Amino acid sequence: MTFLNVLPAARDPKTSRRAEVELRQLADDEVPGSGTVVVTLKNDVVAGVARRSADCDLLVLGLRRGARHKRAFGEAMVVIARSTTMASYS
Repeated sequence: MTFLNVLPAARDPKTSRRAEVELRQLADDEVPGSGTVVVTLKNDVVAGVARRSADCDLLVLGLRRGARHKRAFGEAMVVIARSTTMASYS
């Protein structure tokens, strides 16, 4: 199982490392010892997810919820789901 985080390309290395540590913690909580963590720097989130998902059989989309009462799934999730060819679950 691969856990992917796509960050804007202009992020500094410290922010990227912190994102990787947080993603590793999530992966270890969800699938101890068997999750792969990938942090990609790309300004186009949709393209970043679509590119990495090309080798997958199933794509599970999730977001961190921002402010309370804000939509957790927005247009980006719909575009990502439509731009991939495998089954997706969100």
